[in-house]
Amino acid sequence: FLCCHELKPSPREFFEKLHGGDLKFCEQVEYVLADFNASCIHLLTYLKAKWIGACRRCVGLERAPETIRAGWNTVMDGFGMEAEVRLAAIVLCDQPQLSPEQIMDIRSFFQQKAATSVDTM
Repeated sequence: FLCCHELKPSPREFFEKLHGGDLKFCEQVEYVLADFNASCIHLLTYLKAKWIGACRRCVGLERAPETIRAGWNTVMDGFGMEAEVRLAAIVLCDQPQLSPEQIMDIRSFFQQKAATSVDTM
């Protein structure tokens, strides 16, 4: 999940700007930013679940779906996700289980991002 460091202006500022009014969400994002040993699938699912919770707390159930979509698109843009990996990231938390192809799309994306991040350090 090294690609979090690519979020601009910084990972913390990116997520605070995304939903700065929810301190609980900001605290929960700290877990994602601190845990680089967990599976990328786990961290991305955790992040989306906490984003959904923040939206429901801050804008209510009726407006939450549009806020969830818009914010999650911003996260995927920040990570530089395209095509299949983006589709897989969208269905996280929306269906009981990802397909093996979706899991591989997400893993491959983050492995490539990690390789690129390590090369530029």
